[in-house]
Amino acid sequence: MHLLNRLKVLVFVCIIFSGAGNCAYAKDWQVLSPNKSLQLSLRYQDNVGLQYQLVKNNSLLVVDWSKLGLSISWPEFSETQGRREIRFDDDLIFLARGDEFINDSYAMALGKSISSSYSANESRFLFQHRASGKQLRIDIQLADDGLAFRYALPETSALNHRLDHEQTEFNFGQFKALWAQPFKASETGRVDYQNVFLDGSSDGKTDRQTQEKPDQNVEKKVVYLDVPLAMPALIENEQDIWLFLHESNLTGQYHGSHLTLNDGGQFKIAGPLSTSAQGVGNTYAVTTLPAVLPWRFLLVSDNLADIVESTRVHDLADPSKLSETKWIQPGVASLSRRSDHKRPKSIRELQRFINLSAQMQWDYSLLDAGWRNIGDKALQNLVNYASKRKVGLGVWYSSGGQGSVSASDSALLMNQEERRRSEFERLQNLGVRYIKVDVFDGDKQIMIQQYLDILKDAADHQLMVVFQGSTVPRGWARTYPNLMAMEAVRGNKFYTLETSEKYPQTAVYQNAILPFTRNAVGSMDFAPVSFSKQLQQRLTTYAHEAALGVIFESGIQHLSNTPISYRSANADYQDYLTDLPTSWEQSQFLGGYPGKDIVMARRSGNHWYIAGINAEDNIKQLEFNLDFLSTAYHRDLAKTATLISDGKTANEFSSQSFKLGASRKFRVKVNPAGGFVMIIKLDQDAQITP
Repeated sequence: MHLLNRLKVLVFVCIIFSGAGNCAYAKDWQVLSPNKSLQLSLRYQDNVGLQYQLVKNNSLLVVDWSKLGLSISWPEFSETQGRREIRFDDDLIFLARGDEFINDSYAMALGKSISSSYSANESRFLFQHRASGKQLRIDIQLADDGLAFRYALPETSALNHRLDHEQTEFNFGQFKALWAQPFKASETGRVDYQNVFLDGSSDGKTDRQTQEKPDQNVEKKVVYLDVPLAMPALIENEQDIWLFLHESNLTGQYHGSHLTLNDGGQFKIAGPLSTSAQGVGNTYAVTTLPAVLPWRFLLVSDNLADIVESTRVHDLADPSKLSETKWIQPGVASLSRRSDHKRPKSIRELQRFINLSAQMQWDYSLLDAGWRNIGDKALQNLVNYASKRKVGLGVWYSSGGQGSVSASDSALLMNQEERRRSEFERLQNLGVRYIKVDVFDGDKQIMIQQYLDILKDAADHQLMVVFQGSTVPRGWARTYPNLMAMEAVRGNKFYTLETSEKYPQTAVYQNAILPFTRNAVGSMDFAPVSFSKQLQQRLTTYAHEAALGVIFESGIQHLSNTPISYRSANADYQDYLTDLPTSWEQSQFLGGYPGKDIVMARRSGNHWYIAGINAEDNIKQLEFNLDFLSTAYHRDLAKTATLISDGKTANEFSSQSFKLGASRKFRVKVNPAGGFVMIIKLDQDAQITP
């Protein structure tokens, strides 16, 4: 983070141990969060290494003693003369500690909240490896709601250093429940973060999946397995504390990481799978020095709101690298391919979806896979056709990287700098507004660098970017604000695919897991709000699908149904979709539990959108509190509300408009796999203050 934007309290203490090599060396330190609710203890001991422990409220053990450390290697003079290898977890001496108070604020074009702030105490610990003289710095930030730390190699060297392995651990001990995505190849053979989330237990087997009528009196047993898991991971521990583990500010100097879990509740950081990217590329990272690895962060709270509403993934990311961002405009887009799953080669068909966007007053329409078959002249005609109707066009590309299966669709444009930049210049001249780049494979360093190169080159040509078939967000949307969304989710396109797992059955409860996990770390290209008949028939109600437009946040929200399905809906529903925002001033979690139900409230201007879904097979009364209206916006100015909820059947809506009463609580009856959306319109004179 830039120091000029911080309130600084800087104390630097330097202690040099000149004779430490003559004895068994040990040292320990403490770091407190600003309100002192969290305390981190760091210790080093010869033959044991670096370890840390995290305690909440002086007595509650959150993370038991866990290892820290990094193994690196480098050529002594040249690769042919051999390599030197060391582990930064033993044979260390402590050199220095620097302390700083961080108070940062920033704005973004999209996300849960366009304005965010972050405060933490930061301590930087510098160590030296005795035998080699190499240095390791560990940066630790402790906020009132969690921990973040990262490794840095601060010296300068033009030699390529290999970052071979981490010893990083998170020792949570036994816990109640875990929600995370298995980190393995999908049906396509790629590692693209589109697997089904574990529903509470780490083996992914729950009563809901194994019984038609689960016994509510039988306690769910968590079985711990030594399996790879993608980040983020959500854990409910034995003390009813919520833990949320992820990483941020990943650069081209490193690879993406995932987790392994053993039977003692100990998570470890692991590198990319060797089989990803068709086996090309390394599972380790190679970089010159200095080098800074990504932040690993752990949110700690007894309130799920602190997880769902968190912006920590962006708090820890580098500030924007773009000097001018007025051209970046979030919005809703129509999406032709999902409704019939045919490659959109027909100009007439593409125009039909452009017309839908124009009628619904949506900002964009996407030309999905196969559009290049229409030819360059036809593309220019489509851009002109859309522009006359005040609709911007997005176009799809294959990443062209390792694992690409779409050679016929520009597979070699996005992975070659000269050709990529030439294509971006052409698109900019044509008037295309954004690109959707698909078919990535895994988290090797070569793939991470390609993501960042695409974002940079697209920004140079004022193109917004959506990544599909991609890795999970790691804070890049703050650094490159032209990143509008990433997929990294088992989204609605699976209704149109034949898969080994039944998507409709898993979608019901996955929809109520994603706000607590995947969508908690960045905009999610899910393509929600789908009604029409697909290859696999959905089990959710119309109102459930409608609610996903609010519950799922995305900078460009691709809505995936046919024009006739949207146009045939009732007037209240059409008004809702016409006005649907994708950039929010505020987001609030009003209630729910992962995999069971959720109610979210989001504000855009003078409108509040409250949406809820039920992921279970019984009728519910979803209750939520409206206190946020009275405390922030003078309740007497909240004049009217429209409620879109379940109808008599799963394929019907019920809607009504009404005046808000004096009650602070509101209840909505929701059918099994059902949902609702409530739009509250404040007077235009309402004073909007956070």
